[in-house]
Amino acid sequence: MRSRDPLPAVALCTEYPVAQGGGVGVIVEELAAGLRDEFRLLLVSPDPEGAVATASGSSPFSAHLSFQLAALPPSPAYRRQSQELVRRLKVENTAIAHFHCGGTFGWGNRWPGLSIPELCSRQGIRAVWTNHLTALPDRVYAPPGRPAWLGKLLSPLARAGKARQMAAVDWEIAVSDHDLDFFRREYRCDGVRLKRIYHSRLEKQPEPSPGNRLPIVLAVGHLAFRKGQDVLVRAFLRIASRFPEWRLIVAGPDGGGGCLQEIERQIGSHPEGHRIELAGACSHPMELMAKASIFVQPSLEEALGLALQEALFCGCPAIGSRTGGIPEVIEEGRTGLLVPPGDSAALATALASLIENEAMRGEMSRQGQVSIAAKGMVRKGMMDAHRKLYMELLGPRVSNHIKGL
Repeated sequence: MRSRDPLPAVALCTEYPVAQGGGVGVIVEELAAGLRDEFRLLLVSPDPEGAVATASGSSPFSAHLSFQLAALPPSPAYRRQSQELVRRLKVENTAIAHFHCGGTFGWGNRWPGLSIPELCSRQGIRAVWTNHLTALPDRVYAPPGRPAWLGKLLSPLARAGKARQMAAVDWEIAVSDHDLDFFRREYRCDGVRLKRIYHSRLEKQPEPSPGNRLPIVLAVGHLAFRKGQDVLVRAFLRIASRFPEWRLIVAGPDGGGGCLQEIERQIGSHPEGHRIELAGACSHPMELMAKASIFVQPSLEEALGLALQEALFCGCPAIGSRTGGIPEVIEEGRTGLLVPPGDSAALATALASLIENEAMRGEMSRQGQVSIAAKGMVRKGMMDAHRKLYMELLGPRVSNHIKGL
């Protein structure tokens, strides 16, 4: 155990396995890697015991608390599980528990008074919450496949639960200005400390964009209807016969829900389907972005879009849906084009426009690389913001001790 272990810990908490490689896990890993030398870090995640190395190996974490809610509030089993997690955090001398939520609802906050951040606050553990996506309360109890009336009937419970969780944490963080405005508009935020922190894993200055890019349209992200890859495939097939040298690569693991099967159906039933490649999980997406001529983020909803940031940083002109934080990344007409979410006809028109205009792509490539750094969508900005936040919550005595190590 490192000599720093007696110091209070910062626990990074995610409901998704870090090993899964999703956007939330990527950000948690980036934060840990960047702050490991300044804080004692714990990981709370559903990864199995032993799946994540701790301080004895190369991991930035001094300990890993394997945890997964197997029950929902307000059941007795949920209460026992959540109380046990808080007890374990106390044993580890946790000063700050930073909860990363893949949406707006998680960690028990769909039920008033039972969110785990509230339990932490009652036990003297400072709590921070990051929303990685926005959601209205009527979707909590009525996901796709359930009657909409059920969601509307129970939405006051979810709204009250979210409001109580927001009031219990020291900071509520959104990952885009769009999401920040959403929370101010949709939830009771009196007295709640809200801020926006752009997330990014971009560190180095961008390399000069290569002059000879391949005739490839690229999308990167786990395959899900929310991500809109099925819309992109439909759009590409609309114009494929006009541009026989171009092909589409869709990279990312199957996110479940039937999107992959729908894309495979479209590919199999169209004469130009052979020009679409499903590349699966991709460990080095920026290598593809450096070769592709157009990147597409066709999401129906998106908090910001890490892959979109990276594509522009690599000098790849982009097309994105006009939803969530995507318009904060793409400056329409300067670094890319924006289309209505779910509109395959509009997306096909935008694709054809960029394919036909090489000069436009070249100018967007140059401007895109500059714009990402100018907006502060880089790793250093993310680290600086979290470092300042944690130091503030730890207080001057502990912060000064950390600075002196």
